Amino acid sequence: MSDPDHETTNAPEAQVLARFLESHPKGSKEAFEAWADQQPELKTNSELRSGASKLLQDWLRAEKLLQLGMEFDDGGSIFRRRQGAPRESSAQAPGSEALREGRRIGSFTLTRFIAKGGMGQVWEAEDTELRRKVALKLVLPDRIDARSLELFAREARAGGRLNHPNLVTTLAYGTDDGLSWIAQELVEGSWTIKDSLDALRAEDAVPKNYYREVAELVAKIADGMQAVHDAGVIHRDLKPQNILIAEDDAPKVTDFGLARVTDDSVMSQTGDFAGTWAYMSPEQVTAKRMGLDHRTDIFSLGVVMYELLTLRKPFEGDTTHQIAQEIIYADPPAATKVRSQCPRELAVICGKAMEKVPGSRYGSMGELAADLRRHLANEPILAKPPGALARGGKWVRRHPVVSVAGAIGSLALVVVSLLSLNLAARTKELTERSEDLREQTQLAQDNERLAEERAEELASTNEQLEETADDLREQTAAAEESAALATQRANDVLSLSATKDLEDLVAEAETLWPARPEMIERYEGWLADAQMLLNGRPADEAAGVKARPSVADHESKLAELEARAVPETDEDRLAAARDQASYPELERTRADLAWRRRMLGQEAWPDQAGVEATLAQEELPSKPEELLALAWPLVGPDAADLGQVARGRALAGRALAAAAGEDAGVAAPRARMVMAWAEARLGEGDVARESARAALELQTAADARR
Repeated sequence: MSDPDHETTNAPEAQVLARFLESHPKGSKEAFEAWADQQPELKTNSELRSGASKLLQDWLRAEKLLQLGMEFDDGGSIFRRRQGAPRESSAQAPGSEALREGRRIGSFTLTRFIAKGGMGQVWEAEDTELRRKVALKLVLPDRIDARSLELFAREARAGGRLNHPNLVTTLAYGTDDGLSWIAQELVEGSWTIKDSLDALRAEDAVPKNYYREVAELVAKIADGMQAVHDAGVIHRDLKPQNILIAEDDAPKVTDFGLARVTDDSVMSQTGDFAGTWAYMSPEQVTAKRMGLDHRTDIFSLGVVMYELLTLRKPFEGDTTHQIAQEIIYADPPAATKVRSQCPRELAVICGKAMEKVPGSRYGSMGELAADLRRHLANEPILAKPPGALARGGKWVRRHPVVSVAGAIGSLALVVVSLLSLNLAARTKELTERSEDLREQTQLAQDNERLAEERAEELASTNEQLEETADDLREQTAAAEESAALATQRANDVLSLSATKDLEDLVAEAETLWPARPEMIERYEGWLADAQMLLNGRPADEAAGVKARPSVADHESKLAELEARAVPETDEDRLAAARDQASYPELERTRADLAWRRRMLGQEAWPDQAGVEATLAQEELPSKPEELLALAWPLVGPDAADLGQVARGRALAGRALAAAAGEDAGVAAPRARMVMAWAEARLGEGDVARESARAALELQTAADARR
């Protein structure tokens, strides 16, 4: 009989692995792939290469277990195995010349390298001011860019809001010597749920009370995540690697670099695609960012719980596209079918957390934790397994083509039956609505006929008004002519008086020439008369002398007469007309006349846009009933001013728009009917009939709902 171990060792795959490990003692999947690309026999033999790669994975898993020194202990921790030896400390972080033990960053001294990530490193450090150990996360200068700094700042802002026993506490953050840092609570050992899963997968069976411990662990994680959501934060990257396990098996959620703070406008603008594929929710995979809320974290925690219950991921694939298709369309097998020892209630709770539709999941992390604790207390849980209808809906999502083909055949008979049943009722309803429509049409025709009759009456009234206007213009012209004549006569009187005095003065001056000494007294008298003609003379009642105006007085009086003789302007006449008691009736008559001219096509209707612009300047009510109360008097049968019909239609249109947000059975039919009246008044018979028909349909629909 051959030795199996010897055969395995001499297998071609083992020989390839041995050759690889000789040149790469530490070994890694990436190094093997690069090395295999250089080996001629592996380029042509894909089966040999695949087998060697699989052996390498088994070797790496065994090496990890040996290095960690893991072993079972029924009295110890389930999720955090006792380590045979502490992890070795590195004086210098791999690939970094800048960070070493003993370096000072702010008030912290680096003491031990813990891990290296995509953007930087995590060190154990001593806070020299508060004398405590912390975990110090650092972004290295060579990794600094706009995105890495934004993610780092995001984690700092999100962590600064949180304080819960099941969350890694953020203590401080800042920048020093070109390094951005975050100081966090130090969880000794940096053990994660991923490490626990790797160790459990290597065992033949799960520990005693394992599923009870899983329920307690997930309930504590949900407690911490409830505090996260209460603070307005969505994690968006909840996975085993981001859940640390403390020495007492208490979970600690960490790494909020991809979190979204709901009231942080800076974060909401990034719109980045965040998450780890295998743990994303369907809404994350389909990039529904606007609808993304806290329930995406509930789905991710459901995936983590499924992996803890079954020791396998629910959604797997060779590419991210395959994983995305699984998340969107496929339901993983129930946890009880993968692990028969898994309690059925835990499988049901896990399934509800992983529902595809967010509304079908638990409403909050608190509800998930409460259901888990009901299971632990042997009380009935609230989650229910999917019924036949829900299972059918899921089957349809997984098989859309087959389900649609079957549904078409099934629905055809149902549709024909429903159509037959509804045909009679629909015929009766249409008959009644047709009768109502005929009545409304007859009403519109009556209104149109009435409008034509009133148009003829107002045409006659218009002729009378035009004749009256002509008379008024003739009277105004005669009054202006009389005023001008009176002014001229006054000017003539003044001119004659002043001219006569001047002629007398000139005639007397001719008698004084040539000058002689004995005529000096007459010269003085003439000068006094001339001075009096220019400057005037005051009255002397005692001497019986009347006042005489000066030349300036003549000019002032002339100006006064001219001012009084100026004819009235159109504004003056309009103001005087408005003071008359009959003016409102005259305005209404003019408006009626304008309406009838428009109905007869003799004058254009007012621009509707201009009417809307006028309404926009007014303070109008917002409720449809109040708008209709303003519109109806302007368009109804008792409308006193037909010149306001266009305004009434605009108000009815606003009421119809406002009714769209309310119960359509209350205001929308009335608004449509008011618009029908307005359109009939405006001579739009066809449009009015369509509006009346629409009003009947709205009213019928409202009656059916009631």
